[in-house]
Amino acid sequence: MLKRATGIFALVCGFSCLAGTAFGQAADLEVKSVEVASQDGRHASIKVFGAKRGAGPNRQTIKVYWVDGANRREIYTGLGQFDGSAAGFQNTIAVDLPAESGHVEVEAINAAADPTPPNNKKRLSIGGSDLSFDSAVINQKAGGNPNRELVVTVANNGPGNLAAGCKLEIDLAEKAPARHTSVNIPALPRRAKFQKKLPFNFAASANAAHNTVRARIDCPADPITNNNSQDTRLR
Repeated sequence: MLKRATGIFALVCGFSCLAGTAFGQAADLEVKSVEVASQDGRHASIKVFGAKRGAGPNRQTIKVYWVDGANRREIYTGLGQFDGSAAGFQNTIAVDLPAESGHVEVEAINAAADPTPPNNKKRLSIGGSDLSFDSAVINQKAGGNPNRELVVTVANNGPGNLAAGCKLEIDLAEKAPARHTSVNIPALPRRAKFQKKLPFNFAASANAAHNTVRARIDCPADPITNNNSQDTRLR
């Protein structure tokens, strides 16, 4: 009976030890990339793309620090999701910033020790301008030639002023190949807007490549780039 009990204990212990070894391995975390999803004054939403190799749970701690010179202050801590995909799992984190512009550092924390910690951190600048598009407007001109006018509006919705140096790139296709227009965006104070009007002739077409507009903001000074393009069907 003692031998049988000892055998059962060894079998159970063997499975538990194997499980403990597998799940106890340190997960190799990586912050693939970080970007600002949106910002309103000192309140920002940050996308953190977290990847993981090795065994262990997919949920690990993410911390966000405010970096000011040699000073580094924690402003957020919470659990985030990590997976084995090429881009990493997208976590969207809401943070309150000490100031409207500056630098933040995002770090993945693995309490079980990470075998390659240098790839756990990413730093980004935040604040300044945030250019984005208002809804495109199409004005009809009855009997006119051209018979339509497209109005593209770019707004500075960020907390800071925008200096000159950015461009608005527009590809407009009527019932013909697209024609390209490149326009310099002037300096825009906070909440200011810039409009570009393009006349065009509309004629119905079954070709999906006709009657389309693609507008794009080219602005290295803009930290939020996921709202810098706009596609519109002409009508």
